[in-house]
Amino acid sequence: MKHFTLVETHTGAEVGQFRTLQRAVEAMRRHARLSGPGIYRIDQDGAQVGPDLVQFISDHLDRLEEPVRAWELRNYWFGQRLGTYATREAAEAAWREQVALSPANRINCGVEGVR
Repeated sequence: MKHFTLVETHTGAEVGQFRTLQRAVEAMRRHARLSGPGIYRIDQDGAQVGPDLVQFISDHLDRLEEPVRAWELRNYWFGQRLGTYATREAAEAAWREQVALSPANRINCGVEGVR
């Protein structure tokens, strides 16, 4: 089983092992907040994970931390936005209305947060 290891760069000390790269990046970000950036690296089965990949995942995590501004009801089958709502509850109520119109909309439609 592959695993990812968070390693302190200067000492080579293992900080922790993780099953996914995302969890390792999350841990690296937590430790970097305390000790500063550039102190840690992530290894996978003994080889260093590319810094570009780690940065890509870190940027993605930054985006996930942004607050949701609105909620959209989308029809994935047709690639349409069916409406924008201020609350998730309102968007989910609209989704239930779409499902009442056609049970296939349970799969075809979904609610997404807009950041």
